Amino acid sequence: MEEIAEVYSRSLFEIAQEQGDLDRVHEELGEFADALNDSGDLRVFFFSPYFSSQEKKEGIS
Repeated sequence: MEEIAEVYSRSLFEIAQEQGDLDRVHEELGEFADALNDSGDLRVFFFSPYFSSQEKKEGIS
């Protein structure tokens, strides 16, 4: 799992850097992390296999 996270985080970093959006992406990821820390329901939604990837995508749209 850590390898997958590293691949995605590296890709996100590179894209944000190319587009000059590092500060914005950093801020948004921080807000998302805070929301996960503050809400047990949100953690269950994102980390439970009960919800499909499609449902999770729709949940953040």
